[in-house]
Amino acid sequence: MARKPLGQLRCATYSRCSSDDQKHGDFTTIDTQRQINADRVAALGGVLMGEYADEGKTGTNLKRPEWNRLLKDVQAGLIDIVVVSYMSRLGRGEIYYIAEYLLKESNVQVSMVKETFSNDLAGYANKTMKVFLDGMYPKQVSEWTKTKMEQMVAKGYRCGGTLPFGYTSETISEAGIGRADKEPPKRLIVNMEEAPFVLQAFTMFAETKSCARVRQYLSSVTDREWSINSVTRMLRNEVYRGVLVFGEWRNETAHEAIIEPDLWQIVQAEENQRIRPARSNAVDPSAFYLRGLVHCTSCGYRMTPANHHGRSATVRYYECVNNTKHKKSCPVKRINAQALHDAVVDQIRRAASHPTRMTEIIREAVKMVPAENTVNTQMAAVAKRLKDVEKRTKAVLTAIESGGVGLKSLLTRLEELQTQQQTLQQEQYELAARMGESRIARPDKDYVQAVWSRFLELWEEATDDERQTLLPLLVARVDMTEKERGTCRLSFVPANPRLFHAATSNYVAINSRMGAGVDTGYIFAPAQSRTGTVRFPFRAPKGGRCRKRVSIP
Repeated sequence: MARKPLGQLRCATYSRCSSDDQKHGDFTTIDTQRQINADRVAALGGVLMGEYADEGKTGTNLKRPEWNRLLKDVQAGLIDIVVVSYMSRLGRGEIYYIAEYLLKESNVQVSMVKETFSNDLAGYANKTMKVFLDGMYPKQVSEWTKTKMEQMVAKGYRCGGTLPFGYTSETISEAGIGRADKEPPKRLIVNMEEAPFVLQAFTMFAETKSCARVRQYLSSVTDREWSINSVTRMLRNEVYRGVLVFGEWRNETAHEAIIEPDLWQIVQAEENQRIRPARSNAVDPSAFYLRGLVHCTSCGYRMTPANHHGRSATVRYYECVNNTKHKKSCPVKRINAQALHDAVVDQIRRAASHPTRMTEIIREAVKMVPAENTVNTQMAAVAKRLKDVEKRTKAVLTAIESGGVGLKSLLTRLEELQTQQQTLQQEQYELAARMGESRIARPDKDYVQAVWSRFLELWEEATDDERQTLLPLLVARVDMTEKERGTCRLSFVPANPRLFHAATSNYVAINSRMGAGVDTGYIFAPAQSRTGTVRFPFRAPKGGRCRKRVSIP
């Protein structure tokens, strides 16, 4: 730990007790802890910087307001030592170690008034055992409470909560039940004044199937305020058929029932039919045709599918992961999925029906291919340098075989020439590959238009699952640069031509570069147009709220 600053020791006291601790008294009450902690501060000769106390808070977690306030002051460097009566006041079990670590991280010590542990092995063992026992106590209390509640439910005793309408409670006066310092248990009994209203409410719902009629009736005959939700909760409450439920325990005959089993079954059947199925946030992958292909260039993250429920329909979006998961500001945020699908298909339709647009796309793709004349010039230069290096290497080998002077220098020179030769050979190999690329024939406009036209025919007849397979065959990637602008990279031909008509079954594959062709066709890079901007409507499906325009080059 760092050296403490010179001057008076700055101290803070921390007190805590839970509701279970308060009944024991002694050193567990807040007032008693404050007193003995203040005495320790005086004994240390320090100045009290603040008192922090969490009353009625458990020691099994650190979600305590005063503890968090203390930790902020500690991290601000306002405190040198924290005084507690027992280590369990700081935290129970492993929570104590966490609290102690957070304090020591800011060079703050913990001083315990009623517990002392030496720095040797015995002190470490005693401290570890004490932390273990302190952690065991809340577990034991939890088990005791579970056993108690199980027995209370089995005997039909109330376990807290608001009295249900139609019932009241009576104290159990049997001998030997409860303790003098605790409230005796109670059991539910029928309220003879309210029970007829409950019975009439169930009967009315069975006849009319209307919660509104039941609410109107109850509001007129009682002085309570009833809503549709409160009526629904009453109709579903099993307490009216004599069942007591608390946590995982049930007692089917805990008290007298108001509603007969037959009427109860009728009401539950009608209520289940009335309940609308909950809207699910689960994403249907078949509805997102560009799943995994849409990216946000501003954040550098992929855009994932998501559902948003509107008033009349569910609207599907592609959302930027940086905005939804990482909670970072993103200029794109989310894009309407249906509008994006329509926009991409519209670009394909436009190129398939307009030769000028297709010619423009092909011209832009061909620009990525190196010029043949430039490659030939570079190939000739490399071949000339390689021939010169081979000639010099042969001369050095001849000198070495003749046993001339300076053998060591000759060997060094030979090694240099061999390295140059390997470098030039590698460069020659790369240029040969580029020359093969430059000799590929230009994509045929009519053929690509025929392929894309056949794609559009299949698209109109395809289901959602089939469209999820079809669209990625032509779309390589969609980059959204702004909320209303993006770039779509399209391939000349599909990656799987077998899905198309026999007229377009000639195999033309897709590759990352325009390399050597296969026997039955050519290999083309994905077309990427970067000239001009085409605007098209960017509309959400009916029921959505997005009414914007987007442009994609």
